[in-house]
Amino acid sequence: FSPCTKLSAALFYAVGSAITQLVNKLTLTTFGFPSANAAALLQCAVTVLVLSTAKHVLGKEHLYPSITWSSIWSMMPLPLIHVCNISLGLIGTQLVSIPLFVTLRRTNLLFTLLSEVYILKMSV
Repeated sequence: FSPCTKLSAALFYAVGSAITQLVNKLTLTTFGFPSANAAALLQCAVTVLVLSTAKHVLGKEHLYPSITWSSIWSMMPLPLIHVCNISLGLIGTQLVSIPLFVTLRRTNLLFTLLSEVYILKMSV
């Protein structure tokens, strides 16, 4: 992929992630959505629906391989960890105030990068 394609993909991911975080915060606090776990389940269901629709409508079988029982069992720990991560993150988002949420959002990237440097023993 060209550098322009890589950069645009990274920017699209960053913007999408930020918008998702803000929508989750608004939904759980401002609008008083009662269950963070229900929000996580709805997000997962919509993701599967959109990917399946894109695969069939666009006719691009290379988006992801067809799902078989063996592939489900081989990757089962990953979805469980992902659902726990999303659920706990949304519950935490629901419980913190908006100023604390903004502070955590801003410092999250710094701590992630520092952790990667420490864990992976990378040079800065």
